[in-house]
Amino acid sequence: MHFQEALRLNPSQARAFAGLGYLRYAQNRFTDAVPSLERALEIDSDAMSCYLLARSLLRINTGGAGATSVPAGIGTPPWRARARSLLARAIELQPRFAAPYVTLGATHTGPDGDVAAGIELLQKARAMLPARMDIAGNLVYLFLRKGDFVQAQALVDTVLANGGDPEALRAARQDIAAFWEHVQARQSLHATRPTPEETARQEQARAVTERMLREILATTKNPQTRAQVEKMLQPTESMPLGLDYNFAVEVFNEAVERANQRDYAQAITLLEGLLPKVKDPDMIDRIKTMLERFRQDAARLQQTVK
Repeated sequence: MHFQEALRLNPSQARAFAGLGYLRYAQNRFTDAVPSLERALEIDSDAMSCYLLARSLLRINTGGAGATSVPAGIGTPPWRARARSLLARAIELQPRFAAPYVTLGATHTGPDGDVAAGIELLQKARAMLPARMDIAGNLVYLFLRKGDFVQAQALVDTVLANGGDPEALRAARQDIAAFWEHVQARQSLHATRPTPEETARQEQARAVTERMLREILATTKNPQTRAQVEKMLQPTESMPLGLDYNFAVEVFNEAVERANQRDYAQAITLLEGLLPKVKDPDMIDRIKTMLERFRQDAARLQQTVK
């Protein structure tokens, strides 16, 4: 091989190590690519080697961009921190190189991600690669995490719906459907004996939610979304309050938040632990419904859960 001969003649040639690493990466030999790319960077940093080493670390540990495999609450694993550092270095070295923005932004769709940073990176990536529907799809999810349903739905209606990528469109719509279900489930959990302070907070939250929903209703042209929003704007009935109800609501809401972070394993664990402790029949049904939904969403994202 030419690169190996070049290294025999000059063992300190960064480009030869980088080329050897690239070939192994292209052959999906990611573990073999890492030492060559590491050596290339030791000799002379370049954007492509930083990018390929980061991609290799992510693929070795997650099989992809590494966005969904690390549960929330355990911090960022060293390999992902290193990958993010390498991608940031690639951007610093070559600011018009779009690929590191795409990959670094995608890592922030995981439970340990920074939503604001992910949005900023993917918006820059989309400006350089407007035809890449996977970028728009990841932006939809991050806007949902941020609570910006208007921006998320606008991306679906104006970009993904016309982007020629049915799979990306389907995935984005499923993300939106999952978040709507989570919002609706939380809205339905109203205690019948709230304190005055709780009542004030609930009224404020309901007002914010109603304003957001009416804004979406005024801007979206998607009939399915309109039907969902109109349904959610209808008054909800309060549920009976049992001795276990307030505790169940707290755990239920925590499980929903974990699911919103795509930490389905922990979300399912929380609800499975809660289920035998709940006595209210309606709450039991809600927990079982959400468990089924979480398992379906985990399967869609190819996460392994029990």
